[in-house]
Amino acid sequence: MEEERLVLPITGMTCSNCARAVERALKRAGAQEAIVNFATEEAKVTYDPKRVSPELLIEAVERAGYGVDRKKLAKGEGSGPDGEGYEVKGQKTKLIVGVSFSFPLLLLSMGRDLAIFSLPISYSGFGLILFLLSSPVQFYVGMDYYKSAYHALRNLSPNMDVLVSMGSLVAYLYSSFALFLGIHSHYYFETAAVILTLIKVGKYLEARAKQGTSKALDALLHMRPPKATALIDGQERVLDIREIRPGMLVLVKPGESIPVDGIIEEGEANVEESMISGESIPVVKRVGDLVYAGTLNTDGLLRVRVSSEVEDTLLSRMVKLVRDAQVSRAPVQRLADKVSGIFVPAVIAFSLVTLGVWWTILGSLEAGLIRLVAVLVIACPCALGLATPTAIVAGTGLAARRGILFKSGEALEMAASIEGILMDKTGTLTRGKPTVMGLFTFDSIPEEEILALAASLEKASLHPLAKAIVEYANQKGVSSYPVTDYKAKRADGVSGIVNGRDVIIGRPAWLKEEGVLVEQRIEELIRDSEGRGFSLVMMGVDKRPCSLFLISDEIRDEASHVVSELQGMGIEVVMLTGDNPSSARRVAQEVGIKEVIAPVRADQKVTILESFKGKGKKVGMVGDGINDAPALAKADLGIAIGGGTDIAISAGHVVILGQDIRNIPKVITIGRLTMRHIKENLFWAFGYNVVLIPLAA
Repeated sequence: MEEERLVLPITGMTCSNCARAVERALKRAGAQEAIVNFATEEAKVTYDPKRVSPELLIEAVERAGYGVDRKKLAKGEGSGPDGEGYEVKGQKTKLIVGVSFSFPLLLLSMGRDLAIFSLPISYSGFGLILFLLSSPVQFYVGMDYYKSAYHALRNLSPNMDVLVSMGSLVAYLYSSFALFLGIHSHYYFETAAVILTLIKVGKYLEARAKQGTSKALDALLHMRPPKATALIDGQERVLDIREIRPGMLVLVKPGESIPVDGIIEEGEANVEESMISGESIPVVKRVGDLVYAGTLNTDGLLRVRVSSEVEDTLLSRMVKLVRDAQVSRAPVQRLADKVSGIFVPAVIAFSLVTLGVWWTILGSLEAGLIRLVAVLVIACPCALGLATPTAIVAGTGLAARRGILFKSGEALEMAASIEGILMDKTGTLTRGKPTVMGLFTFDSIPEEEILALAASLEKASLHPLAKAIVEYANQKGVSSYPVTDYKAKRADGVSGIVNGRDVIIGRPAWLKEEGVLVEQRIEELIRDSEGRGFSLVMMGVDKRPCSLFLISDEIRDEASHVVSELQGMGIEVVMLTGDNPSSARRVAQEVGIKEVIAPVRADQKVTILESFKGKGKKVGMVGDGINDAPALAKADLGIAIGGGTDIAISAGHVVILGQDIRNIPKVITIGRLTMRHIKENLFWAFGYNVVLIPLAA
């Protein structure tokens, strides 16, 4: 069965029960799955294109009484408001009208009731003034609620607006009948108006909050320039960014933001990549390097070959990750959704029972109506429905600002329950790059000369250990010599004539095979260094051992602190690595990890992960490489380091932008804080309704 996914910007929702109504409408129309988030006003829909089209899904939403923002859908944008925003402006205007009429209405009514003052007019005349002040609030400010209530009842999914509408309308109609039929009774016009105005305050603040939620994402998208300079047949042409296609050549001038993801074909520049890495120091980019849309070319002229569609750049994927996480529903929300769906009909039934008891048993229709209104107004199912999505929106937003992208609400919830974490070594606890950690010399040749000979010979090699030696020598500022008679033996080393000397460099065993005499004390040093987990490169000059390079993947400075912090949170940390056991143990000892499993292949990592899960533990996996991807996907929570491979990032449930592993404990902390807030929200929402509804009755 084919599946396609669609995100619809929904309009017209006024509470979380509206979201449930939209979900039901989409599923009745043929959607395989529909998740609607009231907080972000988006519907995440999965459907079979052979059975249903996007247009039919949109029509189903509209038949249910809601809308789809077709302009934003066409542009592929989220539903977050732009600038002041239509919704914010509308809610603000209605709030101003509500306050302008409700305040004098309340002042007049309370002034008379409390005998503070009274107008020199009849009670009916006074009631007429209240009626005139209340009516604009009722039919302008409250019209949104009446429309929503109508659609909710028509869809058999009564929501918060049904309660608001019933409570306010009953108070208004009762007072109007009493006024125009000449019944000398108390008027409740101020109650009807104040109900709507107070709730409008909440709606305005809610609209502002939703607007704020989208600002960070909008700002992120605006980092990508709207136009790009393409090189077509040797000519520069300025095109709209949506006209740029993979394979095209784009010119990026100094001071311009890079418009696309691509590979540099010509030029060199310092590129400011803080959006990706979190580091403000520019990175030197040369021919063959990958550059990303939204990053800043500070000083060079670059020709970039476009490598992906505009909608599939890293920048676009980052925004999509956050939006998908905010639209998704965490498992803990299901209970609140079910309770919220049952709650409104139950409150309506309870309010009618209250009216019946006061009217038939206690003999007071007026008292019954007052208490019916009180029950309807005091009930708050939206508090239950919003307890989870608002916390998830806040949690994912907080995480995004710290360079952590949760792909779903489920991932955010799971982060709170993780009991153990399996950590990859290379590229996670270490920098993933061989580095010279030590140098032993065995001859009278000065160290500076040794480095010059080694770097000159290794410069032509592409082996990672050779590159480490060259980089180490460059850091020391040594000179370079010409090389003749250069020879390379794969997996063993290289040799040649350097500055008139016969130099050989590579595996110690190979040097012995080539006639270099290795003394017993050097043999012992080699065994000791190998036992400590170092990779060894020996250099011989004129058939005599000259030096021994100790090379290792450098441990990140922050690794031990991260491990300690995780352990302090009660989380068991285990290292999994494909490296040799001695090297793994050395790293584990330095960072404070007690349990090490090495060497392991990618499939073995999954098996080990499943064995931990089989013990009933919630287990997370942290990694960055292709070999980590299966375990990242299989873990309860896969945490991918953003500087790693694309497949690892795709497999993980959480992505840490850049390579700052100090964010790993923050993933757990944000998850735990979010779950705590969800539980607190639910507690207060339940408590509020349980206590105040009986009091209102």
